[in-house]
Amino acid sequence: LVGDVAGKGLSASLFMAVGKALYKSITMRSPQATISELMQSANEEVSRDNPEMFFITAFAGILHLESGALEYCNAGHDDPAVLSPEGRECARLADGAGPPLCTVERYAYRLGQRQLRPGEVICVVTDGVADAQNPGQLRYGSPRLHALLAQLSRPGVTARGVVDSVCADVRSFSAGAEPADDLTVLALRWSGPRAASA
Repeated sequence: LVGDVAGKGLSASLFMAVGKALYKSITMRSPQATISELMQSANEEVSRDNPEMFFITAFAGILHLESGALEYCNAGHDDPAVLSPEGRECARLADGAGPPLCTVERYAYRLGQRQLRPGEVICVVTDGVADAQNPGQLRYGSPRLHALLAQLSRPGVTARGVVDSVCADVRSFSAGAEPADDLTVLALRWSGPRAASA
């Protein structure tokens, strides 16, 4: 689960913390629920007490470790990238999309699915990456991120390598400028079934 609240300051931070706690609680209480059912329940719970009208973008997924089957749901978050170990251009997880949490009551979020191949890496970022600015106030932007991820789509790429490369490129671009937003980068690599990877 990766999420980002729209807003700044202490109120937004507290709202994000409450949203994360509620999502975790819903998941623990309903271990057999699909990821889309969990997202719908989270939308209802987080929306319940929201006088400041915050909203949260969120990407949530469940990876079945033995099979590599990924089930996911996207609530208004940037589509994650899928880096291929064969060196192809990286794909996007564009299915399972819906509005951010706290924007549409009782929204029925759709389930997205992808069968990962051994060595594929999923990369999820918050908008702090694309919104990073340099001293001349130019934005880092999504095209630069996509170009970097395409370069990283190669044999032997690791999750740590993806995170380190994205963070280093944003730092290099920003050249010491004050961050406009927080920056989260999550990368996950599926190595294949346990027997095969052993």
